[in-house]
Amino acid sequence: MTSKSYKMRRLLLVLYLTLFNFMIIQAQLLPGIGLSHLPAEGDSICPIPIAQGSGSVPGIMPGNPVPDFKLYTLTGDSVTLSEVLLLGKPVLLISSSYTCPVFRGKIPVINQVDSIYQGQLSVYVIYTVEAHPIIDVSPYSGNVWTTSTNTNEGILFEQPKTYGERKSILNSLLSANYLRPTVLIDGPCNEWWLNYGTEPNSATLIKPDGNVFAFQQWFDKAPDNIFCEIDSLLGTNSGLCTSFGNGGTFTLEGDTIDYGIPGFFVAVNATLTNQSTTENVVVNIQRQGTQMPSTWLTALCTDICYPPTTNSAQVTIPPGVVQAFIFYFYTDTIPASGMAQVRFTNQGNSSNQYTQRFYGSTLSTGISELNNSNWKIFPNPAMDYVRLRQQNQFENLSIFSLDARLINSYKTGSNAETSISLKGYSKGFYYILLEGMQRSFVKILIE
Repeated sequence: MTSKSYKMRRLLLVLYLTLFNFMIIQAQLLPGIGLSHLPAEGDSICPIPIAQGSGSVPGIMPGNPVPDFKLYTLTGDSVTLSEVLLLGKPVLLISSSYTCPVFRGKIPVINQVDSIYQGQLSVYVIYTVEAHPIIDVSPYSGNVWTTSTNTNEGILFEQPKTYGERKSILNSLLSANYLRPTVLIDGPCNEWWLNYGTEPNSATLIKPDGNVFAFQQWFDKAPDNIFCEIDSLLGTNSGLCTSFGNGGTFTLEGDTIDYGIPGFFVAVNATLTNQSTTENVVVNIQRQGTQMPSTWLTALCTDICYPPTTNSAQVTIPPGVVQAFIFYFYTDTIPASGMAQVRFTNQGNSSNQYTQRFYGSTLSTGISELNNSNWKIFPNPAMDYVRLRQQNQFENLSIFSLDARLINSYKTGSNAETSISLKGYSKGFYYILLEGMQRSFVKILIE
């Protein structure tokens, strides 16, 4: 056999194997659900279903093939899953939403994964619907669920009405946070979200043949460890696949009561602390009963926030970690008070438990009078500005509409007098929320 003939046969064999592998990958993928072309800025976002109960879409479980998709980046570049898989590397897809506090908290881990497995794993973040918009209902509760974390951090966006608005919010996310992986934008009809699962921060690890190797309903949420899953698939040792027993104990501390504006949420904050330095602790949380107006709703919030229909939750707290817990009251426009009893139980040690009553109130008894001698808001009625004069009591000032929509917020610090511009405000009544050593609400009139 001549050298030329051998080289030709070898080339044909390589081409045949490449085509064969391509056909295998293509055969493993389900029909495409992505976009055929770049959406226009003005393309409307399709109606978003309430993603709980029968409206939720589960993720794709291990062993099952995934659908192909074509999505676009913020700059208009396209990425097609089947083409990425031709590289012969696994793919990790992570769903995201700027208004999901859980996703924001996982950004450092996402960047760490992308850095550690660079060249071995293709990582993509898929930007989907807003989990906790203002004004609009949350797709995870069916009511307005902004969360106190978003309010405190100023992550306040309405649910996008167009593809361009979705891009704009993503641009705000990327301006405020560094993300190593490529971010792809879900289509106007939320094609990826409705096919890969409606959780706001899930993880789907896909083998090169297009089948799911691992699915995490919540990305790297204990006891799940994303590094263990990737190391197992790649046969590598990142040094971050750590596991702990569940023999820890916990303590409960924090507030039992908070006050709010009628029609807005009241958030009572507490903490769960794992006292062990070597063991996890699994805490079962059960809402046992409530006494409140029939129009009020309540919700549990740990490392993730649950819809009002969820009465129980479970959280795994790593060794030495302090886990925030928030109990939400969703109130109506009539001033009232409510109480809920919650039990926290160590799954591994039932004697380690706490039963706590949380109280929320929108009654005027929790509101300081306008003529409090230690602080004044003037002029009232106001025109183009309003001033706060105080004696180092407050650090934050927020202005809300009568339907409890946040208009603006300001840092007052320890300033004796702060001037707030009201230019552009419509005439009418507004709430002012002052936060610091005490909490107060007043109405101001814009003339």
